[in-house]
Amino acid sequence: MESRPLDLAGVFDRAASLCIRNAAPLLGVAAVATVPVAIVQYVVDLRAGPQLDAALRQMENPQSLSATHLPSLPHAPEALGLTIGSLLFGYLMLAFATAALGAGVARIYQGARPGLRACYAPVLARLPSIAGLLLSALAALIVSYVAAFVVVAIPVASVALALSNSAATILPFAVTAMLLAMSFALALLGAVAGCALFAIVIEGDSAPAALRVSVRRICNRRQLGRALVCAMGIGGVTLAVSALVDLAAVGGLSRWPLASIALDAAARTVVVPFAAAVLAVYYFDVRARDARTSLDDALPASSEPTPDYAPTRYLSGEERALIADFLERRERLTPQRRGAIAARLAAPARQRVPQELARLDDESLLERL
Repeated sequence: MESRPLDLAGVFDRAASLCIRNAAPLLGVAAVATVPVAIVQYVVDLRAGPQLDAALRQMENPQSLSATHLPSLPHAPEALGLTIGSLLFGYLMLAFATAALGAGVARIYQGARPGLRACYAPVLARLPSIAGLLLSALAALIVSYVAAFVVVAIPVASVALALSNSAATILPFAVTAMLLAMSFALALLGAVAGCALFAIVIEGDSAPAALRVSVRRICNRRQLGRALVCAMGIGGVTLAVSALVDLAAVGGLSRWPLASIALDAAARTVVVPFAAAVLAVYYFDVRARDARTSLDDALPASSEPTPDYAPTRYLSGEERALIADFLERRERLTPQRRGAIAARLAAPARQRVPQELARLDDESLLERL
């Protein structure tokens, strides 16, 4: 991989190129997660679908209910629980697939093949940290949605109700404002959580450390806008594909649940590798920019053009270029700043190298690499 910084168009272009050139292994990594989710979804639909449909019909037609005859839905709570459980299972499997695909992109950056075992091995090794991150992200998402409702929707709706003659005009603005706030929160959370997920799997960070470093890298004036646009671009592609699947269901495919779920699983198997690759390419780009910024903040930028480096077994081209620049300019750094930057550059590589190299101090490791 070449070491030049990427704009957002370059991020999407590189992700598409990676997916096309490595289609078979990346689709296999995604299928490991999407197929079990499709099976669970099919079983839940068979068991819970009729009960939920009946409950929705009762809610949509309350006039059909009477005091003398209230339809009984004894299995509705069970159906609701199964549905929520299947959604959580899908959320977990999507996160595992994304982490594994990020590990696959890291292997491609190092010039290796993204095999199934090689991609999922670091995910399985870091399961506790990944679980902690997913719980934190889910809690943050719930808090964000509640905050958007409380801070935006309720005040605007209250003003609309107080000005009853203007309610019809103001309420749509309240709904729009809440949707925008929720979209902003979801995009920011997706970018931060995705990069934190890759920091756990690729750099070996704990969940709290991964969140801290991802917030520092993204939530600043240089990266916040790029992160939001990148996350919204991923969301736009995902929604477009989901809309096509829904259109097929409306067109009559929903009469055959197995075919409908199979189409949805196939679509997700194709979309998830691309979405994860975009996020992974952005992660590597923003990680390199963060290290570069730390080096350039300590010293004036080098006037020499940065050469393109080929990947090696343990480093991507971007990492080699950055390490070479650091080794060339380190003598002009203060000892404290020099040690901090060396530690930041050595941390991801230390997770990949053999034990005899991992025992070296940061600068010695960088010199050997």
